[in-house]
Amino acid sequence: MGRSLFIHADPRVLEALSRRFPNAIVAPALAVALKHLANPETHIQSIFLDPEDFSYSPLRFIEACFVARPVTPVYVFYSPKQGGLPADDTLMQEIGARGWVDPHATEALQARSAGSARTIGEHFVRQSTPAKSNHNGYTSVPLTDFHMGLSYPLDLFVEAADGSLRLFALAQTEIEAEYFTQLNARATHLFVDSNQLFSLRKKLKLNSAHPGKLQTLTPGWRASEVFARSHALMQDIRTNGIQESTIENTTEMLQDLFRTVQDLQTLSPGYLERMIERSRKSNQSLTSAILAFLVCQSMRFERSSTIEILGVASVLQDIALLETPYGDLSVKAASTYNKDEMMLYLQHPTTGADLLEQHVTLPAVTLQVIRQSHERRDRTGFPNRVGGNQLHPMSEILSMINCYLDLRSEGSGPMAAEMESGVYPHYSEKVAEIFRQVLTTLRWESVQG
Repeated sequence: MGRSLFIHADPRVLEALSRRFPNAIVAPALAVALKHLANPETHIQSIFLDPEDFSYSPLRFIEACFVARPVTPVYVFYSPKQGGLPADDTLMQEIGARGWVDPHATEALQARSAGSARTIGEHFVRQSTPAKSNHNGYTSVPLTDFHMGLSYPLDLFVEAADGSLRLFALAQTEIEAEYFTQLNARATHLFVDSNQLFSLRKKLKLNSAHPGKLQTLTPGWRASEVFARSHALMQDIRTNGIQESTIENTTEMLQDLFRTVQDLQTLSPGYLERMIERSRKSNQSLTSAILAFLVCQSMRFERSSTIEILGVASVLQDIALLETPYGDLSVKAASTYNKDEMMLYLQHPTTGADLLEQHVTLPAVTLQVIRQSHERRDRTGFPNRVGGNQLHPMSEILSMINCYLDLRSEGSGPMAAEMESGVYPHYSEKVAEIFRQVLTTLRWESVQG
């Protein structure tokens, strides 16, 4: 029997879905769900995904659906309880999904996932092998993958008695259950023009590479795409080292990130707060970049300089910690370092800037901000105790953000009190006040770490 695949980042939603649909497959992340898609013996009748999953690109995931399950219905979760609103049908046309669904709405999910709308293929095993005849330019699709379909997503072809292909159904026409069941008695597969699938996948790949240019993507989708690109960027640095393309890709990613942040600011206050909280757990360098952008916005810094100087510095400031004799120190809290790890950590701003200077072309001021990313106005920072007028204004902003994020990772108590006593006194009153206002706007001034 076919099973629905539910992917959602909130474990509480997954737990509720598991209780509601005991036969369903649940996955906490898109990256995990890819394994279920790739298993040809798993009959998935419908797919439901959370586009605000930062573990993987939602657009790339849907692209993978077109590869492994090109006709299996894909639905997108949205959460009206958190202010989420579905976009118009244009987005559905762009990404090839069938529609929106509220994960908290039992009736809507029941109709789409429990099989009440269709009975086609319910008791048949998924045929993972292609049909015997080889048809160049066509992709075979098991009939059982149409189990939850109400209409044909693409033009479909069927193999005639003489082995040739003939048109079976046009895209968007309704599936007639009785006729389709009869077909199941004499065939195992239908065929789709491979060029149609290629065109869809190509469009999705292009959109995932430049999500900011796709106007139909909601801010939540764009945020997920930016996070996916940042993960890919860091992985590329770990695998291939630092190259000129690293800076170009970082700058493009930051442009999309800041555009997304601006869009989120116009929505309900919780949207931006949730995005930053997820970024803190997923990729802290992006958290630094987002907070830096918000501070620079309040200080009326020019946007391009914010991206090229402070944005790039925020993302690449820990590059010297990615590969060390002790592993990737960027994923460990400084409070857990041993003596040798701490010595590397205390020198990483200088080491990282020197490494970048050797391999890529960066403005001198960007390298300066990276070198001073942990220095303080009162000269109590590291590694060189730079302060006063020698401390670049953007370095001061990044340093304060790093102190704040260190406190949150340590979970040391009420953040407002810790910031007032242990952070703000080390910096200028102007920067401290603006950062205080940013946190107040995000409603974090009394949040536990």
